[in-house]
Amino acid sequence: MMQQSLFRPQSGLMLARARVAMVILFGIWVVLDSDQSARAATEALPLFLLYLAASFSLLIIAKRSWWWDHHFALGGLFVDGMMFVTGLYLTKAVTLDLFGVFITLFAFIILSSATRWNLKITITISFLLVISFSLVGLIIHFFEQELEWAPLLRRLGYMSLLAVLLVWFVRSRPWGVVPRFAPISAFEGHDPLDDLLRYCMSVCAANSGFVTWLEDGSDTLRIVGRSGVQLRQAPSQQDNPFLFDVERRRVLMIEREGRFSTIQGEAAAGVFGDALEGEGLAIPFRARAGRGQLVLGGLHSLCFDDLYLAMGMAEELARALDDEAGQAIARELAMSRLRAQLAADLHDGVSQTLAGVQFRLEALRSQMVAGVASPDDVMKISQGVAAEQQHVRTMIDWLHRGTISSGQRDLRQELASLVATLAGQWDVDIEFDEGGNRIPVSTTLVYEFQQILREAIANAVRHGGAKHILLTLANHTDGAFEMEVRDNGSGCAAGIEPLSIAKRVKAMGGALRFSSSSTHTSVLIQLPGTST
Repeated sequence: MMQQSLFRPQSGLMLARARVAMVILFGIWVVLDSDQSARAATEALPLFLLYLAASFSLLIIAKRSWWWDHHFALGGLFVDGMMFVTGLYLTKAVTLDLFGVFITLFAFIILSSATRWNLKITITISFLLVISFSLVGLIIHFFEQELEWAPLLRRLGYMSLLAVLLVWFVRSRPWGVVPRFAPISAFEGHDPLDDLLRYCMSVCAANSGFVTWLEDGSDTLRIVGRSGVQLRQAPSQQDNPFLFDVERRRVLMIEREGRFSTIQGEAAAGVFGDALEGEGLAIPFRARAGRGQLVLGGLHSLCFDDLYLAMGMAEELARALDDEAGQAIARELAMSRLRAQLAADLHDGVSQTLAGVQFRLEALRSQMVAGVASPDDVMKISQGVAAEQQHVRTMIDWLHRGTISSGQRDLRQELASLVATLAGQWDVDIEFDEGGNRIPVSTTLVYEFQQILREAIANAVRHGGAKHILLTLANHTDGAFEMEVRDNGSGCAAGIEPLSIAKRVKAMGGALRFSSSSTHTSVLIQLPGTST
């Protein structure tokens, strides 16, 4: 029940308790300090006792029924105001020290009004109280005694300032503040609506609840429920949060401008339908993708404060669903990119490796026919297949994690290792300077260059019949670097460049220079320093 005590303050019950305490303290003060001047003290005693009895009655009502607490709130305010004006006159507190008691009552009335009603009503009540104080002072001055204007004006100024501060403080209070919702990743298979229901039940310490959701453009109403709720029909989708009492057919609703309204009888039954039992709290909410309604039951000591809480919770629910929708779109885009990358990797990696194996096997068959085959040739093919198997395992691991491993690696060293494998796969002489300076780049960039090199060498051997390939890698002082794959093959048709390589280079923000003739083909890749 910790969340309930923290986030459900129950202002109505607190105000009722404060009223009783204030009346009792006033009575004790009058008994102990009988020297205070007051007219008709004997006749005022029944009025005091009636006010005390009314205060206790309002306390009992606030403790037992949120419905009657709301309906008696205006009557309680009227009684407080009448006691304020009458007490000022009977005790002459306008001019005497007893004024301290009534300034407390004045503050209580302002706080009660600001808590229960909107700003316009609260300002009106504050203005009437200040005017009443002034009128009582004038009545006493003209009919009974000479009035000291300086104390009266000073107290009037203090009251006006106090009214402004109290109204500002209460109305600026963040009534709808709730803890942020921490969603569970959708990759773990959790329904966002079920996560939202659990969150709201935890915040409000509810024993049961369910949530309905209707996407825009859809006629299918989704219902996600918890134990203790039997759904026979979906509740009405109201625009404002409301407290409900099914048995007594009562609804207390808060509107966006902070006003309360009530519905009773058959009209109330149309709001909560026959899907609920007992008392509870309903929270409508609207997100970009649709609208829904959260219904909570098993709440203890419901109060109009819960409606302020519901307004804040509705905003949090909408924010959470909007975030989830945005994340779903981002996940779909990421998955789309991953599928595209996987397709490119299969083409540049696995497909080309299988083509290389086929190329070597055909060469091996020719060597066997000629009687010049060597076990070393079989070993090279086997080593190439093993290397590609490890490469595929790495791709699968990245696919499972949804990302490529982080960190930095030496591009020169990684390419040198791949060159040895590709030379054996394609039976081609690849010249590469392994002793140059280290080029530390991200793992992602290393992987991209490896795939580019695979595609370039496969194209050189398969389409150009190259027997010798020169690989150069240069790192410039500004952080930029370039890689060139140059072969002695017969080239390709004019104007045809490797599309797969071009797409990868463009994605990295680099530039591709491709040239081909009957004696050679050159693939030059240039990347700025920011790419590393």
